Amino acid sequence: MASGLSYKYRPLENECHIRLLRLAPGDELAAIKISILHADLDQQPTYEALSYTWGDSKDTTLISCDEDGATLAVTRNCSAALRRLRSQASERILWIDAICIDQSNIAERSQQVRLMSDIYARAERVLVYLGEASHNSWIGMDFILQDAQAWTTGNGHRPSVGLGPGITASPQQMAIDHIISRPYFSRIWVIQEVVFARDVQIILGDRAVQWDSFSRAVYYVGINKKLHLRLHNTAPQILSYRERAGPFLTGGLSSWKPVSLLELLRDTRTCEASDARDKIYALLGMSVEKHEQDLAPDYSLTIRETFINLVKFLVGRDRRLDVLCHVQGTRSKHDLPSWVPDWSFPYACHVLGHEKDPSKRPYKASLGQIANVIFKVDPETLVVEGKVFDRVLKVGLAYNIDGDSPPSSLRQWESMVSPSDIYTDASAAFTDTLIANPPYTAPNPFLRLYPSWRQRNYSDQELSMQEMSEATIFQEQVIRACNGRSFFITQKGRMGLGPIEMTDGDVVAILLGGSVPFILREQGTQFTLVGECYVHGVMKGEMLEDPSVGLETLCII
Repeated sequence: MASGLSYKYRPLENECHIRLLRLAPGDELAAIKISILHADLDQQPTYEALSYTWGDSKDTTLISCDEDGATLAVTRNCSAALRRLRSQASERILWIDAICIDQSNIAERSQQVRLMSDIYARAERVLVYLGEASHNSWIGMDFILQDAQAWTTGNGHRPSVGLGPGITASPQQMAIDHIISRPYFSRIWVIQEVVFARDVQIILGDRAVQWDSFSRAVYYVGINKKLHLRLHNTAPQILSYRERAGPFLTGGLSSWKPVSLLELLRDTRTCEASDARDKIYALLGMSVEKHEQDLAPDYSLTIRETFINLVKFLVGRDRRLDVLCHVQGTRSKHDLPSWVPDWSFPYACHVLGHEKDPSKRPYKASLGQIANVIFKVDPETLVVEGKVFDRVLKVGLAYNIDGDSPPSSLRQWESMVSPSDIYTDASAAFTDTLIANPPYTAPNPFLRLYPSWRQRNYSDQELSMQEMSEATIFQEQVIRACNGRSFFITQKGRMGLGPIEMTDGDVVAILLGGSVPFILREQGTQFTLVGECYVHGVMKGEMLEDPSVGLETLCII
């Protein structure tokens, strides 16, 4: 490192060119030395790709880059990964995003990000670096290796997880939980990196294991946890996605079947990204919208512009308002229009209007009619057709699953219910509302479980095993529908569930192209979108069949 000069990147020749790094051999204490070479991705260069977390971008160290003694600043986690991957005898060819992309060049960064799925798919192997050993991680990795050995030999004697009656958690269970709680599994970029890999190896400290062995052991421990402790082991989203991808196919990609970008955004809302734009860009390669130029990664756009453009594209293409159902809360720091979801923070509640399996909850509040959307007058005003059919009269307490059981909010909600001209049986309507009753063609199968649930929560009487099971199933439906929401009564006597941010006086509307109703707030002659809602008795399109409520043009800002 004699020169002290910073490494200067040479421009890439064309859109198919990438950089690779040659990691020089060395012992454990030797300084890290790399050199940069250019390669044409279409020429099938031989390399391995690193999947890891950058760590603190301000905590960096210098490494030697190229023969002239120039240096390159990398994060300490990247430096630790290079040291762990380095061979003592031979060089290693790697692709590492932080080094192989000139991060200061916005145009290059945007272009290279568009190649990411291909880069990871064409690598000989993807190396997942989870960091160095800490706490009890060696127990977890050794357990995974033992389980892999038992699975390979086929002797049927998998190692014991160590769980049993009266035991809170075994060392193996705690070790596995700590491993899958590492920052790596919360990052958005790693999903694509693993899904498209032909071969994946996980490295934690001085232990290494194949991905299949790792995921098999995680699920094995989770099943035991459920059996003995009645708890689910929450496996990271990346495990299920890799499983869905299936085996690697000749030609450079796994058998992953692209799905809609909105579906991917819904499933990964809890994942993290240091750049909020990456909540979208990191998923594009897995989506059916991969080649849409309107959505192509462009880091010259602001976060605000990126989020707005996504909604405009989806609404304009699909003529549906499913994306509006993802608007939750008022915490956005990006000054977004109210109709644009802020993907940079996790969900406050389960999304009703964009279900994973629409056949299970086929809400059709607008009877499947397409959205007639206009952006021409003001590019940041959503102009739609719809019906304002009611107004919020009273809002109940928010339901919070972390509170007491049953939450005091449910008792308060029940006290708000009174006879209404809208419902022949207000009590039954309230029960349906508690689970945001899906409009099943047959009688609601969950209603028979309600008595057991109410007895468990409001009575001291002991329940049978059957009744406890019924109460638990109904409670799961209540949590799904109510958690993060408030109960409300409208001026006309309807009842529903809506965003906790709604207030008395907000209007309830059906928007053409929306599967559920929405809560809107008047701003003069315009509105802001508060969020989606469930209103009992209008989820099958009843409002559009009511001639007394006419269509109108609504401007949402």
